[in-house]
Amino acid sequence: MESIERFVVEQLASWEVPGCAIAAVQDERIVLAAGWGQRDLDTELPVTSDTLFAIGSTTKAFTAATVGAPVDDGLLEWERPLRDYLPELRLHDPVVTDRLTVVDLLSHRSGLPRHEMVWLGHPDRSRAELVRRLRFLPLSKDLRQAFQYCNLGYLVAGHIEQDCLLAGRRQDWSPCRTYPAPGGATTPRS
Repeated sequence: MESIERFVVEQLASWEVPGCAIAAVQDERIVLAAGWGQRDLDTELPVTSDTLFAIGSTTKAFTAATVGAPVDDGLLEWERPLRDYLPELRLHDPVVTDRLTVVDLLSHRSGLPRHEMVWLGHPDRSRAELVRRLRFLPLSKDLRQAFQYCNLGYLVAGHIEQDCLLAGRRQDWSPCRTYPAPGGATTPRS
């Protein structure tokens, strides 16, 4: 553990980062949960193992990987219309609604612009409610016409994976399954 602490302290200084938290899990048991540095430079509050950090768009990789698991299992197809999995999905344009795929969502080419205040301004709205409200949001481009950064695409992808595939429509898939680890052992994947 001392080598980890030394490494973390060196990296914080090298990268000029004020603080970080690290957790390590082995055999489903937390073996390390610690914070280093400061979470607030003005008040000099320390980072602890309970400090929450905004990690922004790095979660897009998690969403894409999570959606990829049922694709690997043959339960979801990257290029199949989303309406096959989410029949209630409606965008402002019915033609786009019928053609939209997971790939379109994850590559920011759905035709939807940012529309950030739909979700940022209403943190009480559920994912399902935000998906329902997509029908009221105008598209600014045609489907696959241009890259337009849009967090709502990832919200829809997460909704399909979590709220639809796991909520009874496709109970034959679970994000916590085993896969072969190096050496042949099986390890839970989540």
